[in-house]
Amino acid sequence: MKRQHFPWYAVALAAVIVGAVALGAPVSTLLLLLIVLACPVIMMFMMDGGHGHDSKDDSGDTHDNPDSAGKL
Repeated sequence: MKRQHFPWYAVALAAVIVGAVALGAPVSTLLLLLIVLACPVIMMFMMDGGHGHDSKDDSGDTHDNPDSAGKL
């Protein structure tokens, strides 16, 4: 997931909320939905690329590199 897509996710979420309100969904249901969605959204920000797979760090670890498997 790239950060350049985050504004589009926000626009889509806002459209869903406006559509749900227009269709008569209760506000309490929308608040519950936002609370449930908060956990995965926070995890996306916290993980930020996930376990060093896209990291620029060259620490010498070869366990993530399939090309170096079996080489000593």
